[in-house]
Amino acid sequence: ISAIRSVAMLWPLVLGDPPASRDHAIHYFQTELLVHDLLPAGHLSGWSDRLGQGYTLGDSYPVLGYLWMGAAHLLSFGLIPLRASYALGILAMWLLAVGGVWRLAACIAAEVLPRTDLSNAGRKSMPSLLPAWAGCLGAAFWLLDVGASREGGWEYLMFHGVWPQLLATALWISSLPATLTALRDPSPRRIALAAGLLG
Repeated sequence: ISAIRSVAMLWPLVLGDPPASRDHAIHYFQTELLVHDLLPAGHLSGWSDRLGQGYTLGDSYPVLGYLWMGAAHLLSFGLIPLRASYALGILAMWLLAVGGVWRLAACIAAEVLPRTDLSNAGRKSMPSLLPAWAGCLGAAFWLLDVGASREGGWEYLMFHGVWPQLLATALWISSLPATLTALRDPSPRRIALAAGLLG
């Protein structure tokens, strides 16, 4: 259900068509400035004499977000246009957020459900399906949340164009189940993943 809803709502982003309302213009410009001016000069932040750039890039929002938005363009060596890369960056944020909420809701549901003996293979195990359904419902509600608050959400990201909050929220939400996994069954890879998402 949430996968179908996600595809329907996010289809323009899949096609490389980013939103163009409110703050998207300045964020796109700053992504363009980073990708085409600063990175070729060997800088991740700095001043520019270009119109509309009256302060150092990286002062208003962290540079990670602009690298995220330009990643498809950079990794394809320019084959993917920057405009499409911006759209794919927003799509990747939504997918990270929805996937993180799905996993977190499934983890919580698995914790609160009564423990069931699943050793009997002939028995239908409805309780084992409930965490997956809880995850699907959580992801669907997250995607449908109008989100007028500053923690991301449809209105704040798509209309107002303030996506750094959704990126931060999506990374933090994704870090919670990753941290739980790392605490239960530690390994260097799991610990590094949880720390990277949280950081």
